[in-house]
Amino acid sequence: MAPSDKRTHIDDTLRVFAEACAFIYAELPSRITNVMRMQVTLYYDVRARFGLSANLAQQAFRRIAANRKAAKQGEAVKAFDATSVQYEQRIFAFRERDWTVSLTLLRGRVRFPLHVGNYQRGKLTGAKPTSAQWCQHADGSYAIHIQVKTRVEPPSPADQAICVDLGRTEIAHTSTGKHWAGDQMMIAPHLGLKGEALGAGRV
Repeated sequence: MAPSDKRTHIDDTLRVFAEACAFIYAELPSRITNVMRMQVTLYYDVRARFGLSANLAQQAFRRIAANRKAAKQGEAVKAFDATSVQYEQRIFAFRERDWTVSLTLLRGRVRFPLHVGNYQRGKLTGAKPTSAQWCQHADGSYAIHIQVKTRVEPPSPADQAICVDLGRTEIAHTSTGKHWAGDQMMIAPHLGLKGEALGAGRV
């Protein structure tokens, strides 16, 4: 497949996935947040209408469920941009021997080379990642954010400890009485939660 064909295939997948999310969001009452209940109602309609694979359709339902749960905490959903798709092990695979990933797109499975540095290679060597997020950046480039599970050593015992409560109104509040509001701190633009952004597959 030529690079231009791959780009079209990727863009079509992102667009259709976003359209499926918007459809699910509009068709189901906002009170429905359970993934299984959503799928019972609309799964076959989504598959037929948008041509998504079974797992990509499930990922669309999961995104709506997650967004609706977040909306209950005050983070209202406004729109679904054609910029990302979440992947798991049935539709994503990393291959270390040639540093490639394969992804299920709208019209089938496609393999992409990873363009990564030594840091990412060190994190991925010997790893068996089972989930990732494919993204399109504002400049039109693509990246795949691969989640890698790492073993965290238990902290060493200490005679003294400070408890820190992380919240929304105040970024942090310690058991010693100190606290910080958001406007007092500079927050890094990228936080690696439940994994790290490890590789970029560019077309």
